[in-house]
Amino acid sequence: GVGINILPHAAGELAEFGCWSASGHFAPAWSLRQMLTTLTLTCSINAEDAAHDFRPSPGTLKRWRPPSGRDIRLDSHVYENYVVPPFYDSMLGKLIVTGRNRAAAIETAASALARFDVAGIPTTVDFHAGLLRRPEFSRAEIHTRWVENEMRTQREAQLH
Repeated sequence: GVGINILPHAAGELAEFGCWSASGHFAPAWSLRQMLTTLTLTCSINAEDAAHDFRPSPGTLKRWRPPSGRDIRLDSHVYENYVVPPFYDSMLGKLIVTGRNRAAAIETAASALARFDVAGIPTTVDFHAGLLRRPEFSRAEIHTRWVENEMRTQREAQLH
């Protein structure tokens, strides 16, 4: 399925801070300020064909060159010439970017997705890039059923 999340960066750090506090150590004030003023945006990069209802796309990744840089991380287990099996989860990796606010996180993610060089099978990279360009996304008007509703509307428009 589709997965883009945007949330305060504090999520992981608060758990870590809780551990620090329980062990008698305290996070410095600058760390708390940073946690509360940074957003994290994640995109699930899947071996799926968004143009065909996110149908799984097993096969061989002929090219896999993920983006890198400041505020960009990719958690993944795949590599060039990796064979995506048809029987398991289609997730290839999780693109994780941070920004000082929503607009900055979206800009960093859009730049990272534009530099994501993958070939051999359909993936959700282009879908995510297109979604981030939508004004509804920038305005935080997308909800959990938005993609399904939008795709239905597009299919109906093509039929008429």
